[in-house]
Amino acid sequence: MAFVRAAGNIFTLNNSPWFLIGAAIYGYYGSNAAYKNRVDAAVLGEFNILRFINFMQTEPYPTLYDATAGSEFNESIWSKVDYGIDQARQAGIKILLDLSDVQGIC
Repeated sequence: MAFVRAAGNIFTLNNSPWFLIGAAIYGYYGSNAAYKNRVDAAVLGEFNILRFINFMQTEPYPTLYDATAGSEFNESIWSKVDYGIDQARQAGIKILLDLSDVQGIC
């Protein structure tokens, strides 16, 4: 899969102009099916990028910004994020992986 690049003041993909049309996926959803549902919705919306943000929360019912020390190494969280990224890749959607919720725990 090709990378989006900057060319002056525009983005390009395969040397053609590329315009960002996307949404954010907030939080940790606890299941692969939840990530798949969000990627499927992005496909229906004809989005070409998804921003994964605030996914370092704890289980089972996280609230935003409740990441705890050690959660950045939680295999369960990362395996679901990886699944979400793979679903997006299969759908041809780019990912912006936002690690801003790691700031207080690293």
